[in-house]
Amino acid sequence: MVTDKPEVLAYQLPELISPRKAADIPLTPIKLEKWLASLPLLNINQLSYSIPKYIQQLNQINISDKDRFAMLEQLRPVVAHLYMSLTKRFTRRNLDLSRESQEIQWLAHQMIYEMAVGYQRLLSNMAQKKIGLMNRNQYTVLAQRTMYYLSEQIRLSYMLCCVPPKNAWFELNCTYAYALNHNLTTSKLKDDLAYFEEKGSVDTLYNRILLLSVVAPYSLRGAELEQIYYGLTSWSELIQLQKNDGFSDGYAIGVDDDYGPVYYPRLENIANKRVIDSSKLLRQLKRWQNSDDRPESFDQKGMSDKLLEQVILALGAEKVDSEEQYEGDNEPVEVVMGLQDIDLFLEHIDAIMNDDVINSPIPKVKIAESELDTGSIDWDTLQFYTPTIQPTSAREVSVKKHVQQQEADVPTVRRHKFTVENESKMGACISCNDLHGSGLFIGEMMFIRGYDPQIWTLGIVRWMRISSNKLYVGLYLLSAQVDGVLVNKEGTTVELTMNALWMADSDDGDTLLLPRAEFRTGNQLQLTHHGEEIFAILGKEVWHSEGFAQFSFSTQGVEKDSSESFEEYLTPA
Repeated sequence: MVTDKPEVLAYQLPELISPRKAADIPLTPIKLEKWLASLPLLNINQLSYSIPKYIQQLNQINISDKDRFAMLEQLRPVVAHLYMSLTKRFTRRNLDLSRESQEIQWLAHQMIYEMAVGYQRLLSNMAQKKIGLMNRNQYTVLAQRTMYYLSEQIRLSYMLCCVPPKNAWFELNCTYAYALNHNLTTSKLKDDLAYFEEKGSVDTLYNRILLLSVVAPYSLRGAELEQIYYGLTSWSELIQLQKNDGFSDGYAIGVDDDYGPVYYPRLENIANKRVIDSSKLLRQLKRWQNSDDRPESFDQKGMSDKLLEQVILALGAEKVDSEEQYEGDNEPVEVVMGLQDIDLFLEHIDAIMNDDVINSPIPKVKIAESELDTGSIDWDTLQFYTPTIQPTSAREVSVKKHVQQQEADVPTVRRHKFTVENESKMGACISCNDLHGSGLFIGEMMFIRGYDPQIWTLGIVRWMRISSNKLYVGLYLLSAQVDGVLVNKEGTTVELTMNALWMADSDDGDTLLLPRAEFRTGNQLQLTHHGEEIFAILGKEVWHSEGFAQFSFSTQGVEKDSSESFEEYLTPA
């Protein structure tokens, strides 16, 4: 029901102190303007500390709402400039868990969080007064500003593979509920920072983050998250929040939830929640998929056909029951990461079989004071971004402070210990609580050693999430039986012979893992597998990364001896 009555918003805001007790910082719009003009806007490293720290201090001082609003509005363009510069350092790169990267991420989080707090206080104060015809626009502006920065906290968490901060979803949901109760959700305003030179509403902001949450954000790379976020902003209003009537299953969200949308197989028993109806958006996406008529935002932001298909599948596919999972009992397993050369992997297995693992070509990453500890970062513990130490000088003292080495110092191909959290027939969740997960990316291959040194499982990273100082990695298992095979490509002027991997018992039967640039469907191959000559024709491409492709194949020639033992079959060639 729409109401104009005063309301108390359930925000957790810091206590205010008198300006007389405050630090020597600008406390009026005029002084802030002078201070901002004196800052070196091109010196991102200095701004990274100064701006977030200032906003936090401002949020703790008792000043008039008029001045607070004016000062926050002055800060918005500077914050946007700094925010974009900081996020560029990690959104289009592999996972970076180094101390310097953690500090950059913490500062970005703090800055967006403090901007949200500033507007939350203003909206909370206004909400205690009755909305009138003349001041309704003020409420709409504050609601949109608050929704924008609260939703940015969540989006930033997805980009960083982190769990959203505590109360971020709760405060976002209760802000939307307040705006809905007072009929503020549909009023459109122009805001270049929030809507990218277009007009938007509270509904635009809320639906945009709901959409991002529904499409499995931890399984998308940073660039893909940005493409959805930017490319579909103006279309997110096609999503509708409906009362829980007539829906059998689907995603829903509640006003009091401190989490995002949740899929419910039976909605009729779910109370106090609204159903997320994305059917109109789904129909529009399918129209674009079946034609060349795409919105400009697709081309401008680089949203690919493959990503469009992924979004359609996420919105349109019915939720299926997950496979039965088995607890991993914290079983430690050896994992090979960053593999670009199959020969290295096979040499590593040979070294294990010959009890000469110390001479393996794949180095073992040493664990030495490198635990993942995001909770230890605070203003007083910053090592790379402080008022006195700039990043260049911080690197010089990093050894003394036991700061994690830069990502470039970590071997590209390496082996490390992970813990099995749980597993199913075609998937597994593994974890580690140190920094050696750096360099991982969605789609990367990981080889997992089983109980027997001859048995290796090949998986690809499907999602990553950091929670409670632990990195969790979700793997889709391409094959539980990985074996070496010698491949000779026929019909070429230059003889091409190389090692490849024979992967048994996958969903597509036996498959081959080959360098993607060298092989195509239809290629005729001569395989040497445990001394047996096999002629094969490559079938469809089942999966591929940037460097490798998994092919199905059909064979001709002598069948394998049925008496061959399982152990012999798994012995590397």
